[in-house]
Amino acid sequence: RLVDLITAQGEVLCYLALRYENDGENIVVVGPLPTCPDDERKLDEEKTMTINSKDATPQIGTPVTYHGLRLNSMTHLNGKIGEIRDYSEDYRICLIHFEEEGLEPAEVKLENI
Repeated sequence: RLVDLITAQGEVLCYLALRYENDGENIVVVGPLPTCPDDERKLDEEKTMTINSKDATPQIGTPVTYHGLRLNSMTHLNGKIGEIRDYSEDYRICLIHFEEEGLEPAEVKLENI
């Protein structure tokens, strides 16, 4: 899974998310990764670090699982697997398309994936 992090200088860097910790509160990431997929990774320059999940934005195409949905109209989506197809930075809302046949795409807050 790839996530974007914004540096103090406002630069967007891509990292590989290795795992979640503390019930998803933190993410262990490694990077930064090359901006061009054809570029070779510089493993000696990459660092592994733990960051707050709220500081990372999953990239479009990232597989996700819903959790913590409380609205009666959306609780059936908890535990469902989908893929991010769009993302609104202003509202921190993702458009998710599901693997399970018959489920319509849904918009949810970033903290619920």
